[in-house]
Amino acid sequence: MPPQAYGVAYRLPPMGLANALAKSRVLFLLFGPWILLWLVWRHSRGVDVLNPHEFPGTWIAVLVGAIRRIPVVWSSYGPTRRFSWREVGNIRLADWLGWRVASSSIDRMFVRRLHAIHVPSILSQDQIRERYQRQAEVIPLGVDFKFYSAGSSAHVAQKYDLADRLALLCVGKLHPQENHALCLQAMPHVLAFSPEALLLVAGDGPMLGRLKEITHELGIEEHVKFVGHVASWEIRDLYRACSLHLFPAVDESWGMTPFEALCAGCPSIVSRETGAAELMAEHSIGTVCAPTPLDFANSIRDFFDAPQSFTDNAKRGSDYVAGRLTWDRYGSHVMELMRAVLEPSTSRIGSVEEVLQ
Repeated sequence: MPPQAYGVAYRLPPMGLANALAKSRVLFLLFGPWILLWLVWRHSRGVDVLNPHEFPGTWIAVLVGAIRRIPVVWSSYGPTRRFSWREVGNIRLADWLGWRVASSSIDRMFVRRLHAIHVPSILSQDQIRERYQRQAEVIPLGVDFKFYSAGSSAHVAQKYDLADRLALLCVGKLHPQENHALCLQAMPHVLAFSPEALLLVAGDGPMLGRLKEITHELGIEEHVKFVGHVASWEIRDLYRACSLHLFPAVDESWGMTPFEALCAGCPSIVSRETGAAELMAEHSIGTVCAPTPLDFANSIRDFFDAPQSFTDNAKRGSDYVAGRLTWDRYGSHVMELMRAVLEPSTSRIGSVEEVLQ
């Protein structure tokens, strides 16, 4: 979390109840929304704005806001993706059912009651317009540059045996949307020109078993390490120690990890089907390509053959993040949107260029 987050007052359920729900995904999905509703109702008296993020928070905020007459501003990553029945094997059944509800026609009914919406990218702005026929303001997320630029590579380089080899890093929840399988499928192509290459996959999630199966099927076990959930301080060290960061996600409204990597001077290869790709391409601070194994492998080959241009882009990207993607800038624009909701005469929808001025 950015430093400002430590000054926030958090209203949490009793610890015993929270721990019980943490141990069971089914119990969490069955009872979690009702507990959240109770917390929001209990602590919303006298507040100026309700600011939900993900389902079911949006629905709950609209319900409470309608009764208490409190405006609701949605900090959205974009509409909830609707997973097909074929994808149940890649995510938990309870999660699949939850996403189906979250992307139903009921969701459109609740979103129509929102007072304002903001999103991190033009991609998610277009998705909001298509799904809900609503306009959303684009406010790119901030990055804690001070934290992510302070890493050290020595410890993790030794821990994961990264010396003198092409080290590739993929960070994120092991979920179909993150598309980690692409990185595995690209590895045979990469090993053809860099036989000692290593892919580190940092994160945990429902796709872990399937990803390990793909690794075995491709015969690349010696060149892939699943390191599990990693603390943020070690993630920043991995950014600094690895040669390249890979972000192959699809239908992803933003993507924090490419910008975190830039803070540490690590260049990224980014799927063009992500919101992060917009700034990466516009400002030449990263490599953007189609989310296919061959396209990613070819971009990795470009880095292998001529790393200096990637390093130059990463340096320019580091300066960009430090100056333009700050949490203070993000917070000030969110507050401006909230003030416009409270004072409709000042209401406006700004472009991403205006936000980043």
